[in-house]
Amino acid sequence: MCIIKTSVNFITQPLLIVLYNRADLAKRLFDILNNIGTFQRIYISIDGPRTPEDLLKVEKVREIAKDVDLGGEIRMRQSEENQGCKIGVRSAIDWFFSLENEGVILEDDCHPTSEFFEFMEEMLDRYRHDSRVAQISGSNTIGSYNVDSDYFFSNFGNIWGWGTWRRAWTNYDRDMITYRTVPYVRSNLRSKIHFVFDGIFRLKNFDDAEQGKIDTWDYQWMYTRLVQNQICVIPAVSLIENVGMGEDATHTFQSALPLDDSLIQRLRGSTDWSAPKGPKVMLPNYRFELAVSEYKRGWRGFGPLVMGKKFFFLVMRKISKLK
Repeated sequence: MCIIKTSVNFITQPLLIVLYNRADLAKRLFDILNNIGTFQRIYISIDGPRTPEDLLKVEKVREIAKDVDLGGEIRMRQSEENQGCKIGVRSAIDWFFSLENEGVILEDDCHPTSEFFEFMEEMLDRYRHDSRVAQISGSNTIGSYNVDSDYFFSNFGNIWGWGTWRRAWTNYDRDMITYRTVPYVRSNLRSKIHFVFDGIFRLKNFDDAEQGKIDTWDYQWMYTRLVQNQICVIPAVSLIENVGMGEDATHTFQSALPLDDSLIQRLRGSTDWSAPKGPKVMLPNYRFELAVSEYKRGWRGFGPLVMGKKFFFLVMRKISKLK
């Protein structure tokens, strides 16, 4: 279980909370936020029911949201019809950034620590005007990663508790129009994916998202970041607990990665997340990306293939220069 500290008292960054029909997760999230501190501005977006039976669950979430008091201004947006993951979440983020220049985004199953908000406040401020950065991730997919800094950069950052700016979201290619119309887009994407099998998987997801075969918004966001040559900030240790995996999840069904909770707590506690130490160079950490790929795809021990691929293209570039 995630231990919540109350080191943060007042959060100035605007917060968007995206909810649907899981009242237990919504209540737990609001309890956690109440324990962490008070918030200057909160936006709550609740999707509508899919079926008459679903309406009872959605109504419970709406009742919980109405009673929320986190110390600041609260704006609520409710849909009478079910918009689904793709339209529902992206329209909530559109609404959020029509009113704010930057902010933090949580879904009901992404339960934060107080360190998460310290980190987000500082990183959104630190990279506010740096167009190379599109996203601040609050979670680390593999729990923790040993680096010489408190955070690092990656081409890939998940959206289990994250933040961004209006300047980045404005580029969001929701229909992936450039995926088929701009030359060499797929080649550009492949160059950013170091693991051969991961490349096959991700490009298939991009194909499906562009063709509307999957009801999601986040592949389009990932695509936008990659083609804009923008990177994500990743904390060296996860500051979010994702509790939404399982049979009630919309898309994520695998079990959460088992973590050494005592180790995670020590790593979180050993860092001043309001002033984290950054990496020496602003480049994606491809070793972390490889570790994530091996974990998520289940193909461990294929690292040599990655290095073989890099060596092959290095040799080919050298040969081409000799001609």
